[in-house]
Amino acid sequence: MITKAKSGVTIFLILIHMLLFSSGCQNGTGYEKKTEHNSYISTNDNQSDFFNQLEYEDFSEKDIESANIYVKRIIFQLNEIDTFRNLGAHSDISDDFFSYSSDDVSRYSQILAKIDENKAVYYLIKLKDHFSTQDEIFNEYLVSLQLDIDFDMYINDKDLYHDQKVQKLSEITESSLITINHIEQKAFENLQRLNESNKTIHHIGDQNVNNTHRNMDLNSPQQPNLPHIDIPKPIDPNEELRNKFPSIN
Repeated sequence: MITKAKSGVTIFLILIHMLLFSSGCQNGTGYEKKTEHNSYISTNDNQSDFFNQLEYEDFSEKDIESANIYVKRIIFQLNEIDTFRNLGAHSDISDDFFSYSSDDVSRYSQILAKIDENKAVYYLIKLKDHFSTQDEIFNEYLVSLQLDIDFDMYINDKDLYHDQKVQKLSEITESSLITINHIEQKAFENLQRLNESNKTIHHIGDQNVNNTHRNMDLNSPQQPNLPHIDIPKPIDPNEELRNKFPSIN
């Protein structure tokens, strides 16, 4: 009887143990340790779902908003550079306003095409304790894009990331890599050129209007208002004689 009771208690304890273990696994606590890989969120979702995932990962709303604004600003500047490049290619304005190399500008367009906005936001939040500023994080992300290195590797295996980075940097000139400073400077130069081109267009337009008015004045000078004078019709002598001497008819 005692043996049966002990067996029943043992089975009961085993069931309790299994329930606790199952609950711990489902909640990501207890016996299962949440690894870096398991906590990685999907950046392929739309932005609304993506932000929900960030909040679920206990990232603060302030950090999410700050990272999102930062990334959108950089993408906006890259879009400006790309738009201005296309404007220069189809403009009748002097080439002086588009004096930089088209190959140089195309590199900015290539970077723009490679940037994953959701991933960029995620990196800025995830790595904020690994770098001093958002600029440093995004610069490292830009380097990875230009060297064709998966930046996820920095999170999962930093040593391997650095090994690949050193290897690929040995094949190029590091100073040729585009950074945040280059993007901001190029965007600023574009705005300056655009302002100058607008001034030139307005100046040419004003000159054309003035020339048109001047030509109109020369070709169609205004005449003074003179009084109207009726000029008498000359008298026909034959007609006068007929009137005086009807018998002549």
